[in-house]
Amino acid sequence: MKSSVEESTSWELFQARGEGPLGGTAFSRRRGSTAHRLLKGHPTDSSDLHKVKEDTEHGMMIDAGSQGTRIHVYEFPARVLTHRNHVKHVVQGRKLTFPSTDSRWTDRLKPGLDAFAFIEDEGSRREQVRAYLQPLIGFAEEVLETKRHHWLSYPIYLKATGGLRTLPRPYRTRLVETTRSLFRNSTFNPFFFEDEHARVISGEEEAIYGWAAVNFVTNTLIANSEGSGEVLAPNVTYGVLEMGGASTQIGFFEPNGDVMANLFKLQIGAAKHWNVYAHSFLYFGVNGAFSRLNAQLVQEAELNQDRVLPGPIDGVYNPCLPVGSQYRFTSRIHVLPDGSLLPLSSPENASTIEAKLYSAIMRNNKESADFGQCVSMVKLLLRMEANSWCNFSHDRDCSFAGIYQPPLPINEYDFGEFIATSNFYHVWDFLGLEERSTVDEVLEGARHNRPKPLSDDDLIQYCFRATFVAELFRGWGFPGDYHITSVDQVNGLKLGWALGSMLYEINTLPWAFESKHTLKKIAPKLLGSAMPEDDFEPHEWVLVILVVGMVLSASVWAATKIRRRSYRNTRLTAFAPESASLATPRIGRRQPQNYGATEYRSTFEDE
Repeated sequence: MKSSVEESTSWELFQARGEGPLGGTAFSRRRGSTAHRLLKGHPTDSSDLHKVKEDTEHGMMIDAGSQGTRIHVYEFPARVLTHRNHVKHVVQGRKLTFPSTDSRWTDRLKPGLDAFAFIEDEGSRREQVRAYLQPLIGFAEEVLETKRHHWLSYPIYLKATGGLRTLPRPYRTRLVETTRSLFRNSTFNPFFFEDEHARVISGEEEAIYGWAAVNFVTNTLIANSEGSGEVLAPNVTYGVLEMGGASTQIGFFEPNGDVMANLFKLQIGAAKHWNVYAHSFLYFGVNGAFSRLNAQLVQEAELNQDRVLPGPIDGVYNPCLPVGSQYRFTSRIHVLPDGSLLPLSSPENASTIEAKLYSAIMRNNKESADFGQCVSMVKLLLRMEANSWCNFSHDRDCSFAGIYQPPLPINEYDFGEFIATSNFYHVWDFLGLEERSTVDEVLEGARHNRPKPLSDDDLIQYCFRATFVAELFRGWGFPGDYHITSVDQVNGLKLGWALGSMLYEINTLPWAFESKHTLKKIAPKLLGSAMPEDDFEPHEWVLVILVVGMVLSASVWAATKIRRRSYRNTRLTAFAPESASLATPRIGRRQPQNYGATEYRSTFEDE
């Protein structure tokens, strides 16, 4: 295969740690061996890192997903204005900052950050999260070693996605606070950080950032964003389909703005805003859906055997596994006899985990594949029965699981096509599909690849994943002959919500003003002018020079009088200072750890 496959174990690793809320000892023993193995094997070959440019700035985005945690180091031009026209361009939405990166500026760890959520002892949780994240911080330090003196001005973000969204709120909240407390510590994190930089983002944010990334790398977003107001008639746009371990996202521009729910207004900098339909389906990621399928099969086996869960069940048939394969499934996902799912926590106390841990051996011991039965089971995962209210309230403008969705823009003249990324790309790769394939071709690929015996815990899921992906496409309303393009990167930039998020974040940073000429720096400050220096006309410089000369002459005269008076009343010694130096900050230059717009406003407050 061309790409390594994501691990599936981390998303439910917390479910395999004993009954009920777990203490630090049991967790540390299991997690400890894994952590040490991960840290020892962590690659840090700084000689292979791409050299950074001297005149650029940087930002780091840590993607804390359910399948692992990645850090992306981005590079972008300095947010500095050197001419009054630049200010006009910013206000008019014509000047934006674009991130770039290098494939060697990304590093990752497994499992996901959610693996630490159930450590009860705060000190133990903090130390284990520190040990887990430290290699990623160290990696960023290596990449940016030559710019050490600027680290304090480079923002770093940690944004968690579906894996943490599945956690009960108290566990999610305390894990985020643990993470924030680490990043506040300059010994651990030398980069610029504020509490809002580390949080669990909503599913809709993940979807909109993924959409922004796709349309940024295809030059659609920027080409149509110039100006103010909202985008009404872009030349072309692309939809995005993104699948992680715990959740799946869809996003597309609705040209008429006719979106009744899940509307996200995206604005990059001061440019136009886009009306984008964006939705995230939690528990519809590759691992979340597979766990729900296995939980459903275990529940049916329990009913057939008339028993309750005291020990592991050996031999639950899963028609979506390759023939001759088996898989150990451990989970807290419980399916009740009526098909409903049991929440993890107690209804009386969200800090108490009520869903008990269980395990089962899932296997396919049939002599031949039963693709039809697999498809039938996968269709149940879409929860189409939940659409009854949506079909009524939104007149059948619905996808699946009771979610409203406006009609797909696949027939609009200004729509390109849908781009499928992340785990969709891995499914394409596994099935050997062309980059641009139809929905029917995905389904046929799943049908013909299923008999292959597989043993790896990741690969063993791919028969299911391929079938699930094909049914997702149908649930969203794609016709069987519709072509979907699945790629991992475009123009050298890896697709994913992290790129879109960094594009958004760096365009919220303040602009600084710097003149290229020393005299132009000094004159406006001496004159008390709020006007940018580059706007002085030639005849105005005559006045500037006269005023500067008068000020300097007066300063020399005053200094001479003071010095004469000083000589009359004091005696110089070896310890008396002969002069003093004044450190004058550069006009409009952003100070470390100050991302407010104070300098920018004071420079142009009269504009």
